[in-house]
Amino acid sequence: MDEEAKQSLKNIYTRSETEYLNNICIVINRSNLSFDDTETKELISEHFRVQLTAIFSLSQNRGFDEERYNERVFYLNLQEELTESRF
Repeated sequence: MDEEAKQSLKNIYTRSETEYLNNICIVINRSNLSFDDTETKELISEHFRVQLTAIFSLSQNRGFDEERYNERVFYLNLQEELTESRF
């Protein structure tokens, strides 16, 4: 994620910390990611967690909001989901 994208996500969150996080979900398309083994899954998950830290950091000096992160970030295989959801 480039700096501009990180800043855009941070701007969304900081407009109203609780209001926006109660109304957004982040979907990470894992259709092109390899989740074949636990180690790879952990590395990929950690990468996105670091990238999204700005959004899920609590106000000054309170750290990362793990609970909200777990409630709001989803790893989906969108290719499968879209194929299965067609009428």
